[in-house]
Amino acid sequence: MRAFHNICRHRGLKLVESKTNLRKIVCSYHCWGYSLAGELLTTPNIAGIGRNEASSVDKSALGLVPVRSGTWNGVVFVNVCGAAPPLDAFVGPLSERLMSFDLSVLGSDDKIRDPRRPRQLEDLCRSRDRGLPPAIHSRADAHLLRRRLLHRRVPRKCLCRLSQRRPIAEARARYDEAGGAFAALPMWPSSKASGVTETLALFLLPLGVILITPTIVNFSVLLPLAADHTRVRTKTWFIGDGARSAKYRAARKASRDFFAKVIREDIAVMECLQRMTPVREGLGLETQFSPYWERSLQAFQAFYAGRLGAPAER
Repeated sequence: MRAFHNICRHRGLKLVESKTNLRKIVCSYHCWGYSLAGELLTTPNIAGIGRNEASSVDKSALGLVPVRSGTWNGVVFVNVCGAAPPLDAFVGPLSERLMSFDLSVLGSDDKIRDPRRPRQLEDLCRSRDRGLPPAIHSRADAHLLRRRLLHRRVPRKCLCRLSQRRPIAEARARYDEAGGAFAALPMWPSSKASGVTETLALFLLPLGVILITPTIVNFSVLLPLAADHTRVRTKTWFIGDGARSAKYRAARKASRDFFAKVIREDIAVMECLQRMTPVREGLGLETQFSPYWERSLQAFQAFYAGRLGAPAER
């Protein structure tokens, strides 16, 4: 897999506006054409009408500019500045923590999803704060959220996590209380063998959030577009037959609807927090994190503060 800057080497026009499956990339301005390997292939009329070659233009030196990239479990990581550590080293703590999960059993129903339905959680978040205050959720949702995220750790470097283990029967009962969003879906084979489920929220700083429940894996990437606007892109995987079987279609929809509902309930609060940030800072008004519930947020701020050379907020 290779990645390139989305810029034509002729006049600097943006080459691709949206996702596509083209076999050749052609600039819409003067039709310079590039292969998917980034090579400049064609320069129509570069030296005049019908003259597609020019001695002063070295096509071999004018390919698309590569960007450092890598993949981890089907997720593409891009490092624009080129100064990040090797991807394997960066995600090492994450891979180590997930060794007990057989990710090969996961599948997605993306190919059979109704194309008229908008992708889950697109553009829902306009805030940098992704905490989950149970008070703003419905009683059933809050009941599940409060009890899912019990064991919290802020480990080394790029990863902080929340985790919880419960017997299968207890886990299914709690999901039923939240509306049955997960109870009908297949569980991890390891959970069936051990009789114990695990719910795990992993924050791959600075932009990734991985939620692993007994029945689904949800990966979100937070893409900052401006100081007050963040786009959240989310993909969900299901276990075994849960990904494609018509038997589980209603359960898949219920699980997506549950998470979309939770995030929608957060949005008003997150947007307000974002709007109030400059007001709070202008007043010099200090705030206080919970030492239990908001350790992940503090780790997020410390991550950025450490790279900006500023002391982390406490």
